[in-house]
Amino acid sequence: MLSSMVVSTDSRGTSVLESILASLHIHVEVETDLGRARKKLASSRIDALIVDSEIEGVNGLLDSEASGAENCVPLIICNEANGETEISRRAKFLFRKPISVAQAVRTL
Repeated sequence: MLSSMVVSTDSRGTSVLESILASLHIHVEVETDLGRARKKLASSRIDALIVDSEIEGVNGLLDSEASGAENCVPLIICNEANGETEISRRAKFLFRKPISVAQAVRTL
């Protein structure tokens, strides 16, 4: 089974992603704390890392080879108002807030 981690404090968006990923038989771990996310990445096999670009320090999570993130497909959640940012340019997939079921299905 594929595994994913969502690092976000947006409970509505996280709920949508959890539902869609579960329907695709992808295990989902949700983490709101960057430190705990880093520890889980280092000790678990995560295939897709979905991060909210509005969380302070999230760039470091994607950059850190020690975190285990180098083996993950990066998916980025960003705010429509923010436009293109450094982190959004690195994404394989991009979700724009607010995340809807239709957007998540189209993107995934």
